[in-house]
Amino acid sequence: LLLNGNYIRSQTIPSYSFKTASEAFKELGYIRGGYGQRIPGNITSGINPNRTINGKKSPHRGYDIGANMGTPVRNCNMAGVAVLAGYLNDTGNYVIIKYENGTYARFMHLKDSTSHLQGKTILPNQVFANVGSTGYSTGSHLHADFWNKNMELINVETFAKGIK
Repeated sequence: LLLNGNYIRSQTIPSYSFKTASEAFKELGYIRGGYGQRIPGNITSGINPNRTINGKKSPHRGYDIGANMGTPVRNCNMAGVAVLAGYLNDTGNYVIIKYENGTYARFMHLKDSTSHLQGKTILPNQVFANVGSTGYSTGSHLHADFWNKNMELINVETFAKGIK
């Protein structure tokens, strides 16, 4: 379901606050100032139900974090399993990690193939990929979105609370 376009489009888009989302990403270590300095960037695009691309409505259901091509991407401080990994035209190279608490994180536009990760345990703080610009992407960045155990979209603040 996490890759089914119609299912994803039918999901209610959660609200978020740029300030609290930035703090949650820092707490998780995905952006500048966080534990381990995982991604030296900031949120460049957040959840936006009204986003349009080329005049067509195209809601953004996750977060983009600007970073240089090849920047290592580390896991947060909870182990998980890469339940899906591979390549799709829109997501590019992607990986979906299911965490011990039942939540999921999906990372997209990764530089290199991720198919070797499927079924593998991703340890806390482990580098599992590099920032890229694959799929429908206008430049190097990390796209991340988050799901609860019921496979409903959640914001990063809710995800971070479950990782503590």
